[in-house]
Amino acid sequence: MTAKSLATVDTQHSVPVKILNASDRNVNIGRNVTVAMFEPLLHDHSISFLNDDFDACCFNASAVGGALTSSDVNETHINAECSDRDDTFLSNFNINPELKRSEKASLNDLLCEKREIFVTKDNPNIGITQVVQHTIHLKPNALSKHHKPYRLPPYKREVLRHQLDELLRQGIIIPVDEREDLPITSPIVLISKRNKPVESPEKITKEYSMSAYRFCCDFRYLNSQSQDFRYNIPNLEELTESFSERTPNYITSIDLSSGFFQMCISPESTRYTAFNTCFGTFKFQRLPMGLKTSPNSFQMLMDKVFNGLTFKSVLCYIDDAIVASPTFEEHIKDLEEVFSRLQAAGLKINPKKCTFAQSSCVYLGHTISKDGISPPKDRLEAIEKLPIPKNENELRRTMGLFNWFRKFIPNFSAIANPLNKLLRADVRFKWTNDQQIAFDNLKHGLLDSPILAFPRFDLEFRLAVDTSSKGLGYMLYQIHPDGEKRVVRFGSKGLSKWQQSYGPTKLELLGMVTAILDCSNYLSGRHFIVECDHQALKPLFQKQLRGAIYERWLALLQQFDFNIIYKPASQMTVPDALSRTSKFPAILENSPDEEDPYFPYTNEPPSSITLPNGQSLTSLFQTDNVCSNFLQMDNQCDVYDADTEDNACDIIRRSMKHNITPKQIQQNENSPQEDTTEVTDSVNDLTDCEKDNNSRNQTIE
Repeated sequence: MTAKSLATVDTQHSVPVKILNASDRNVNIGRNVTVAMFEPLLHDHSISFLNDDFDACCFNASAVGGALTSSDVNETHINAECSDRDDTFLSNFNINPELKRSEKASLNDLLCEKREIFVTKDNPNIGITQVVQHTIHLKPNALSKHHKPYRLPPYKREVLRHQLDELLRQGIIIPVDEREDLPITSPIVLISKRNKPVESPEKITKEYSMSAYRFCCDFRYLNSQSQDFRYNIPNLEELTESFSERTPNYITSIDLSSGFFQMCISPESTRYTAFNTCFGTFKFQRLPMGLKTSPNSFQMLMDKVFNGLTFKSVLCYIDDAIVASPTFEEHIKDLEEVFSRLQAAGLKINPKKCTFAQSSCVYLGHTISKDGISPPKDRLEAIEKLPIPKNENELRRTMGLFNWFRKFIPNFSAIANPLNKLLRADVRFKWTNDQQIAFDNLKHGLLDSPILAFPRFDLEFRLAVDTSSKGLGYMLYQIHPDGEKRVVRFGSKGLSKWQQSYGPTKLELLGMVTAILDCSNYLSGRHFIVECDHQALKPLFQKQLRGAIYERWLALLQQFDFNIIYKPASQMTVPDALSRTSKFPAILENSPDEEDPYFPYTNEPPSSITLPNGQSLTSLFQTDNVCSNFLQMDNQCDVYDADTEDNACDIIRRSMKHNITPKQIQQNENSPQEDTTEVTDSVNDLTDCEKDNNSRNQTIE
């Protein structure tokens, strides 16, 4: 606090002010902070005189022309580490404006208390940590190679000079020694940042160089000669959906200031990072961007720093971390723990790229809030203005953007089929009305997408599944205590032409198995409900389904604990819509491959599929003896009866699919027995036709 006093302005336009620290802790007073208020003496006052033999802080009084004759000073309480009036420091932070005054004061106190870990104009140096050192291991047969520097225009040479000066000042790089053995040297590149001004200034300043360009090295050759470092990086979907047990009412996003440059390289590895410029050859002392093992090493560093906090209060993906808490009091404690660990490790934060105590934040390309996950607003605005792709490369980039948000778009696979078709090597790029409809539907589907809820593992999951001849779709949701249904994720897949020929029961079972395996991360180890509109699946494990493919599917389903509930189609509108498309056929790239029990996706076109003996699938169906002696045809069989899953009906359906008439099959019954055995075995190995071994042997005999 400051005392009331009378002072005379000296020739330097300053006055002494006595400040008392009444607390038991040190006090830091920032520059340009108001510590007292003064007014001129206009009438007589009773005053006391003090000696001037005390240490005092001085402030400039030239603003009033030196006419200070009296001071009626108001008491000013300077907080223990910082004051909420420290505008110079706190202006660097993006703090939630909706916080209460007391909450904002508590957060300001914490930020000022930990001001050493924030990179600001008053504290410009980034951190340095020795917790983990990055080591580069070359392959045993690595070859030396030296690259000349890329040529730069004059204005970029000035930018490079400023960048090198700053890197040298902070000890991130050093010049190489003339006697040093450099097996590999790399060129450098200057990459424009997103916030770079459109027009360059007439004079390139250091501030412009550092803010408009990012200094990177072209380490492609070094990466090709380096061994891999197989440290795990967290799954993006797992991170964004990990708020099931901790409601994120308060979220703080943390971004380290040039995070990679805060991590050291082992002394024996620095020579591998040498790079050539027009100003000489240098090498890195800190971890540079561009090394293929840099993200893995930095993830290891952050895992060690946040050990015990990850997936509790902290989520960290390389150098991006968020702290989420259900209450403000817990959030302050969590932030204090995170700041203390970063400070102990020697790491520093860029406050201008952080958000503090917000109700929502953008993390890893998704908007995270207490309500769930949704696409960020800036991405939606960009998608709304997205132009029509004019060639295959533009379409590929556009589909990459849509695929990133595909979990928010119901019926994505079916809608995107016409666009994916243009990406095939054997299809000429031609934008038609079908592609325009699909493009518009994807944009509208994403713009109108619902907020996906965080999974709550204390509640029961419900999986609504429906399958049609066009594709399969599912919706994973939960019923919250307030009775509201919250969708966790949507899913849809197309079917191959072969799978479209399945009977209803087999098709519905395929959809159920695929949906359960897709959601296995949520469903494994806990009881859940499967909803379907096909009554034949209700007594699934009591029904005798013949065939190896059924046995394999049932074996997979027995790993899960679930009940099947029948719902009429009128109550299954969402999954039914996900499984159907009125216009576009499904493609093989998005269809399940049943030969693998975990149903990976295959990129092979149907004509390239081969049988176990090397025979082409296309040529097989062009022969006259396909399945001839393998069938016992029943003309009275209903080929679409869900309860009739015998061999004859299954093969009849496939014969009808490939235009094989009963007359052709009957003529082939007179063909030699030994000519059909090998073909029959090949078909069985590929399709797992529904028959048991006894009936198969009896038919062949």
